[in-house]
Amino acid sequence: MLVAIHLLIIVMLCGNLAMYYIYLYGAPFCLDSFGVSLNSAAQTCATILLTIPFTLTIAKHNDHLGLVVLGCLTFMTQFVLLGTAKHIWTLYLAFSIGGAFYVLTPIIRARITKLVEPEEYAVVFILASVFESGGYYAISALTNEIYDLSLSFYQGLVYFFLALVGAITIVIISILYFLEHRPTTTTKSAVLNE
Repeated sequence: MLVAIHLLIIVMLCGNLAMYYIYLYGAPFCLDSFGVSLNSAAQTCATILLTIPFTLTIAKHNDHLGLVVLGCLTFMTQFVLLGTAKHIWTLYLAFSIGGAFYVLTPIIRARITKLVEPEEYAVVFILASVFESGGYYAISALTNEIYDLSLSFYQGLVYFFLALVGAITIVIISILYFLEHRPTTTTKSAVLNE
Protein backbone atom coordinates (compact mmCIF):
# COMPACT_ATOMS: atom_id res chain seq x y z
CA MET A 1 0.00 0.00 0.00
CA LEU A 2 2.90 2.34 0.68
CA VAL A 3 4.04 1.92 -2.90
CA ALA A 4 0.54 2.72 -4.21
CA ILE A 5 0.46 5.84 -2.05
CA HIS A 6 3.91 6.83 -3.28
CA LEU A 7 2.88 6.35 -6.92
CA LEU A 8 -0.27 8.46 -6.47
CA ILE A 9 1.82 11.20 -4.86
CA ILE A 10 4.10 11.05 -7.90
CA VAL A 11 1.04 11.40 -10.17
CA MET A 12 -0.01 14.55 -8.30
CA LEU A 13 3.50 15.96 -8.30
CA CYS A 14 4.22 15.25 -11.98
CA GLY A 15 0.78 16.51 -13.01
CA ASN A 16 1.41 19.75 -11.17
CA LEU A 17 4.87 20.13 -12.72
CA ALA A 18 3.48 19.49 -16.20
CA MET A 19 0.78 22.14 -15.85
CA TYR A 20 2.71 24.75 -13.89
CA TYR A 21 4.17 26.80 -16.75
CA ILE A 22 1.38 26.18 -19.23
CA TYR A 23 -1.21 27.39 -16.75
CA LEU A 24 0.70 30.48 -15.63
CA TYR A 25 1.80 31.56 -19.10
CA GLY A 26 -1.63 30.88 -20.62
CA ALA A 27 -5.05 32.45 -20.22
CA PRO A 28 -6.46 33.85 -17.98
CA PHE A 29 -3.22 35.02 -16.30
CA CYS A 30 -0.77 35.37 -19.21
CA LEU A 31 2.12 35.97 -16.82
CA ASP A 32 5.56 36.91 -18.06
CA SER A 33 8.72 35.13 -16.93
CA PHE A 34 9.11 37.49 -13.97
CA GLY A 35 5.59 36.72 -12.73
CA VAL A 36 6.20 32.99 -13.03
CA SER A 37 9.50 33.42 -11.16
CA LEU A 38 7.73 35.23 -8.33
CA ASN A 39 5.23 32.37 -8.03
CA SER A 40 8.08 29.86 -7.94
CA ALA A 41 9.83 31.94 -5.29
CA ALA A 42 6.66 32.06 -3.17
CA GLN A 43 6.41 28.28 -3.21
CA THR A 44 10.12 27.82 -2.50
CA CYS A 45 10.02 30.28 0.41
CA ALA A 46 6.95 28.58 1.88
CA THR A 47 8.63 25.19 1.61
CA ILE A 48 11.81 26.44 3.28
CA LEU A 49 9.93 28.23 6.05
CA LEU A 50 7.90 25.09 6.76
CA THR A 51 10.89 22.76 6.55
CA ILE A 52 12.86 24.48 9.30
CA PRO A 53 10.36 23.99 12.17
CA PHE A 54 9.38 20.55 10.87
CA THR A 55 12.98 19.39 10.83
CA LEU A 56 13.73 20.80 14.27
CA THR A 57 10.62 19.46 16.00
CA ILE A 58 8.62 16.73 14.33
CA ALA A 59 10.73 14.96 11.70
CA LYS A 60 12.99 12.93 13.96
CA HIS A 61 10.19 11.71 16.18
CA ASN A 62 7.21 11.09 13.96
CA ASP A 63 6.40 9.29 10.74
CA HIS A 64 2.66 9.36 11.35
CA LEU A 65 0.44 8.90 8.31
CA GLY A 66 -1.64 11.87 9.47
CA LEU A 67 1.19 14.15 8.41
CA VAL A 68 1.09 12.69 4.90
CA VAL A 69 -2.68 13.24 4.82
CA LEU A 70 -2.09 16.84 5.87
CA GLY A 71 0.47 17.22 3.06
CA CYS A 72 -1.98 15.81 0.52
CA LEU A 73 -4.72 18.11 1.80
CA THR A 74 -2.48 21.15 1.36
CA PHE A 75 -1.67 20.09 -2.20
CA MET A 76 -5.35 19.48 -2.91
CA THR A 77 -6.09 22.95 -1.52
CA GLN A 78 -3.47 24.33 -3.88
CA PHE A 79 -5.14 22.52 -6.79
CA VAL A 80 -8.61 23.80 -5.91
CA LEU A 81 -7.32 27.35 -5.50
CA LEU A 82 -5.49 27.15 -8.84
CA GLY A 83 -8.55 25.68 -10.52
CA THR A 84 -10.78 28.49 -9.29
CA ALA A 85 -8.24 31.35 -9.35
CA LYS A 86 -9.34 34.58 -10.96
CA HIS A 87 -6.71 36.87 -9.45
CA ILE A 88 -2.93 36.66 -9.26
CA TRP A 89 -2.91 36.94 -5.46
CA THR A 90 -4.81 33.63 -5.37
CA LEU A 91 -1.89 32.01 -7.20
CA TYR A 92 0.55 33.18 -4.52
CA LEU A 93 -1.77 31.91 -1.80
CA ALA A 94 -2.16 28.55 -3.54
CA PHE A 95 1.55 27.99 -4.06
CA SER A 96 2.33 29.05 -0.50
CA ILE A 97 -0.20 26.60 0.94
CA GLY A 98 0.98 23.83 -1.37
CA GLY A 99 4.53 24.20 -0.09
CA ALA A 100 3.64 22.00 2.90
CA PHE A 101 3.19 19.06 0.51
CA TYR A 102 6.91 19.03 -0.24
CA VAL A 103 7.72 18.98 3.47
CA LEU A 104 5.25 16.34 4.67
CA THR A 105 4.95 13.70 1.94
CA PRO A 106 8.56 12.41 1.97
CA ILE A 107 7.49 10.51 5.08
CA ILE A 108 6.11 7.85 2.71
CA ARG A 109 9.49 7.35 1.08
CA ALA A 110 11.11 7.15 4.52
CA ARG A 111 8.62 4.45 5.54
CA ILE A 112 9.38 2.48 2.38
CA THR A 113 13.09 2.77 3.16
CA LYS A 114 12.51 1.31 6.63
CA LEU A 115 10.76 -1.72 5.12
CA VAL A 116 13.47 -2.48 2.57
CA GLU A 117 16.61 -4.39 3.40
CA PRO A 118 19.80 -2.30 2.97
CA GLU A 119 20.95 -4.57 0.11
CA GLU A 120 17.71 -3.85 -1.78
CA TYR A 121 17.75 -0.03 -1.56
CA ALA A 122 19.28 0.38 -4.99
CA VAL A 123 16.77 -1.89 -6.71
CA VAL A 124 13.75 -0.30 -5.05
CA PHE A 125 14.76 3.27 -5.70
CA ILE A 126 16.00 2.57 -9.24
CA LEU A 127 12.55 1.18 -10.00
CA ALA A 128 10.96 4.22 -8.36
CA SER A 129 13.12 6.58 -10.40
CA VAL A 130 12.27 4.69 -13.61
CA PHE A 131 8.58 5.14 -12.83
CA GLU A 132 9.11 8.78 -11.95
CA SER A 133 11.02 9.44 -15.17
CA GLY A 134 8.80 7.47 -17.52
CA GLY A 135 5.67 8.31 -15.60
CA TYR A 136 6.42 11.99 -15.84
CA TYR A 137 6.01 11.90 -19.61
CA ALA A 138 2.84 9.83 -19.46
CA ILE A 139 1.33 12.00 -16.74
CA SER A 140 2.39 15.14 -18.61
CA ALA A 141 0.69 13.87 -21.75
CA LEU A 142 -2.48 13.07 -19.79
CA THR A 143 -2.67 16.40 -17.97
CA ASN A 144 -1.85 18.33 -21.14
CA GLU A 145 -4.63 16.49 -22.95
CA ILE A 146 -7.12 17.27 -20.18
CA TYR A 147 -6.01 20.90 -20.22
CA ASP A 148 -6.31 21.05 -24.00
CA LEU A 149 -9.81 19.54 -23.97
CA SER A 150 -11.02 21.84 -21.19
CA LEU A 151 -9.32 25.00 -22.48
CA SER A 152 -12.42 26.22 -24.29
CA PHE A 153 -14.76 25.96 -21.31
CA TYR A 154 -12.74 25.79 -18.04
CA GLN A 155 -8.94 26.03 -17.91
CA GLY A 156 -8.66 24.90 -14.28
CA LEU A 157 -10.41 21.55 -14.76
CA VAL A 158 -7.12 19.67 -14.84
CA TYR A 159 -6.42 20.79 -11.28
CA PHE A 160 -9.70 19.27 -10.09
CA PHE A 161 -8.59 16.00 -11.69
CA LEU A 162 -5.32 16.19 -9.74
CA ALA A 163 -7.27 16.97 -6.54
CA LEU A 164 -9.32 13.82 -7.20
CA VAL A 165 -6.07 11.83 -7.33
CA GLY A 166 -5.25 13.38 -3.95
CA ALA A 167 -8.60 12.25 -2.56
CA ILE A 168 -7.90 8.69 -3.71
CA THR A 169 -4.48 8.93 -2.05
CA ILE A 170 -6.06 10.00 1.24
CA VAL A 171 -8.54 7.10 1.09
CA ILE A 172 -5.68 4.62 0.64
CA ILE A 173 -3.69 6.26 3.46
CA SER A 174 -6.75 5.99 5.71
CA ILE A 175 -7.13 2.30 4.90
CA LEU A 176 -3.45 1.73 5.67
CA TYR A 177 -3.77 3.66 8.93
CA PHE A 178 -6.71 1.55 10.07
CA LEU A 179 -4.92 -1.64 9.08
CA GLU A 180 -1.87 -0.60 11.10
CA HIS A 181 -3.89 0.36 14.17
CA ARG A 182 -6.58 -2.30 14.27
CA PRO A 183 -6.71 -4.19 17.52
CA THR A 184 -5.21 -7.64 17.46
CA THR A 185 -7.18 -10.41 19.05
CA THR A 186 -5.64 -13.41 20.70
CA THR A 187 -7.49 -16.54 21.62
CA LYS A 188 -7.57 -17.89 25.14
CA SER A 189 -5.66 -21.02 24.14
CA ALA A 190 -2.88 -18.95 22.54
CA VAL A 191 -2.44 -16.98 25.76
CA LEU A 192 -2.42 -20.15 27.86
CA ASN A 193 0.25 -21.76 25.67
CA GLU A 194 2.74 -18.96 26.32
